[in-house]
Amino acid sequence: RHATQSTAASRPVVGSQNGRKALTFDGSNDFMSADAAAAVFAGTDTPWTVLAAIDMNSTANSSPWTVSRNDAFAGRYLARVVSNTWNHLFTDDSGVNKAIPTGTPVSLDPSVLTVIKQGATASISVLGATVLSGADASGTATPTTFTVGAHNNLGGVASYSSLNALEVLAYSRALTTSERQRAERYLARRWGITLAPQ
Repeated sequence: RHATQSTAASRPVVGSQNGRKALTFDGSNDFMSADAAAAVFAGTDTPWTVLAAIDMNSTANSSPWTVSRNDAFAGRYLARVVSNTWNHLFTDDSGVNKAIPTGTPVSLDPSVLTVIKQGATASISVLGATVLSGADASGTATPTTFTVGAHNNLGGVASYSSLNALEVLAYSRALTTSERQRAERYLARRWGITLAPQ
């Protein structure tokens, strides 16, 4: 499923990265939606994987991608920047927040960010290196929106990201370590990104 944006003023502009077309989000009102993909993340301890090849243009607090509900601050998964570091937030349908800080600084160089949810736990990898694993992510979530470049919550979009979105891949299962590494190498080769030694 491809993300779209019907409002011209909120569309990212087409730029380039490594000789390929990429989308540049301005950090003020640009975002794209692929809401049909939100069903992949719904359920109790549903496994999934999201890999994002991105080039952050700012370390300000923002959300490169989010899966959420537009009627509540609940049922959401966020890859986000908090205090210049990568962070993942899961809020179940009852509104219980489970913030997962990594302590890993956000780089302004092109990067591959991977979040894997395996049952009741989550792991995060940056540039192919796992920076957090086994974090508590248990609970039930029924998200209705999948947004790239911002956070869509309570019917409003906020936490816009200033970034070049190169490619975002979502899987309806938790990738194995070897599968994750293959997918990260694919994104790295395609977009000219240097991964950490594996």
